[in-house]
Formats: sequence, structure tokens, C-alpha cells
Amino acid sequence: MFRFIFIFIFIFIFHSIAIANTLNSISMDVDFTKKSKNFQIKNIFPFFLPENSSENINIVSINGYALTTTLPLGKSNFVSSETLFGLTYTNAPTGCPYKGEAISSYAEMGNRFPGIPLAAVILKQTRPGTNKFSFNYKFPKGIPINVLPNGCFFISLDGSDFSNKDYRMKANFNVIYKKNIKINEDDIKKIFINNIDAEFLVAPSTGRGPALNAYVVLPVSTSGVIKPGVLLGVYGNVAATAASEFHQEPSYSADWNIREIVAVYHHNSCLKAFPGHGSGKFTWNDPTSSKNLMNPTSALWKTSELLGNIEILGNGHESITKSIQYKKSIILSQGDCIVAASLPNSINPYVSGALNIEVQLKVISEPRGF
Repeated sequence: MFRFIFIFIFIFIFHSIAIANTLNSISMDVDFTKKSKNFQIKNIFPFFLPENSSENINIVSINGYALTTTLPLGKSNFVSSETLFGLTYTNAPTGCPYKGEAISSYAEMGNRFPGIPLAAVILKQTRPGTNKFSFNYKFPKGIPINVLPNGCFFISLDGSDFSNKDYRMKANFNVIYKKNIKINEDDIKKIFINNIDAEFLVAPSTGRGPALNAYVVLPVSTSGVIKPGVLLGVYGNVAATAASEFHQEPSYSADWNIREIVAVYHHNSCLKAFPGHGSGKFTWNDPTSSKNLMNPTSALWKTSELLGNIEILGNGHESITKSIQYKKSIILSQGDCIVAASLPNSINPYVSGALNIEVQLKVISEPRGF
């Protein structure tokens, strides 16, 4: 009898552990074409978990792709289009959006469908045809979510070709998760996802003289959105897009290069780098050196812990998109800050004009001591 009970308990525990460690997935696809001349309207599309029940899940990865197709403008070889793709989970009391629902602003979206901003992808085009960006973000600690019967994921499309032609926006988001996890409400509320996002004009070369470094900064502060505790991850992408005058340069002399650094500034170096800053997200510029002299940027100080350090290389009038991810844990102290720095990274004297740099990153953090 006791042996039977022991075997039963062992099988039950083993079965429960197996269920908790089983990976599940939901694949979400949107393919939407519209005509517009601006970003006035955003369209959102809901997706429901297969079980559609009240339980907690833990997201371990998000992968997929974003794709846009832009039609040519007459005989021109150049276009200007862009889309910000977003993925959010909401437990809005009023329910989920309907398929393709039009939203006029992010404020309206947040008020009607408050939720967890899980991913953002920026994709731009300077030439007609199709541009595709693939991504695969993994979360070793997981992103816990409380799933309610009225909750859902939704994909948002915020894009335009600015010419009122048929503009295609297609997205695939695959969310890999574990379900039946024992995480209570307090644990879920301890995990925060914040945006570190901005758009700059950055000259890619110091070949004609000093230029400007550009920064977007999230301070670590008891009165800010990022509080002292632990940084659990940073992920997202960056798009660098050349201005139209770049196509006037000969192809052999139109090479450009931007260095994108994501870092945590420690030991109160944030205040030294950005004197007088507040506790909320902000942007900043400071000068580079000239030509081949070393850039004095604070992103390369000894007090800066690098999380990402990539080069974005292009030629002429094109748009290049790169992915950034950091998955290790870092202690965040009062006075630290999380920084994305866009730096000129060439000394090409032929390149004139500036690049449009758009940073779209998510920061996962867990406050401690609150």
C-alpha cells in the first residue's frame, strides 16, 4: 500500500514538473496593406492563447520577422517609408481590440488597452521593393505574465510610405512560453519592461571636422521608472538611414559607419556625463573629436559596462537595421543609468549630411528594496 502511494506521488510530481517545463508557443501573423500620407492611424490586431484560461505563463523567447514592401515613386529609385511594429499583452477590463482596429495615438492605445510592451521593431526603406528584418530574443529569467480570460496579445502597425500608395506591412511574432508556473501576482508586478527609444540625426563621419555623439538615457533612481535593483536584459533593434543627399556621392566614396553602444554607467558617472539631468528618460548630445583622434564619448569610459557594441555600415542612400540583445543580470545602483549611444565611426571626408538613427530597445528590470 505504502509502495503504491509512493509511486503515485512520484508520478504526480514528475508529471507536474514535466508540465511546468514544457514549452508552448503561439504564432501570430499579420499581413496588412494600406494607403496613407502620415502616421496618423495605427492598426492593431488581437491574438489569443489556445487555452484562453486564467493562469500564469513565463515567456522564454520571442522570435519572428518584420517585413515591408514599398512601391516606387515614378521613375525614382528612392522612396521613404517606415513602420514601427509592436507586440503587447493586455488584460484590459474592456476586452481586446477587434482585428485591424484603428487607433489615432499611442496615448489612446495605452488608455484603452494597457499592458506589457513585449517587443518593438523599427524597419525603414529608402529603395522600392521589400525589406525584411528577422529577430530572436531569449529571456533566461523569463517574462512572467498573468493571463486572464479577457486578455490577449496584440500586434500594432504604425507605418506609412508618405505617398498614399499601397504599402504592405507584414509581421510574424512567435512567443515561446511555459505555462502552469507557480508565480504569484507580487512576483509578476516586480518585473518591469521599459522603453529606451529615440530618434536622432547623426553625422557618420568626422572626416570634415568634429561631429556630435547622440544618447538616449534611462537613469536609475528611486523616483524614476528604472529603480535600483537588477537589470535582467536589453533587447531590440536600431535602424540607420541615410539622407537623400547621400546618393549624390560616388559609390566608392559614400561608405558610412555608425557605432551603437548600449551600456550601464556606474559609480555616479551618469551625473558626470550628463550634468543636471532629471530622473526620467532624456536625450543628450556632446562633441566628438576630429578626424582620427579618439572619440571622448562617456560610453567608453572605464565606468561604463558595455552591454552591446555594434557597427552599422552602409553605402550611399540606404537603410540598415541591426539587432541588439544582452541577457545577463547586472546590479543597478542609485545614480547609475542605462544608455544607448549613437557615435560617428568613420573619417570619410567625402560623406556629408547626417543619418537618421532610430533606437527601439526594451529594458527588463527588477527593483529590489521596495
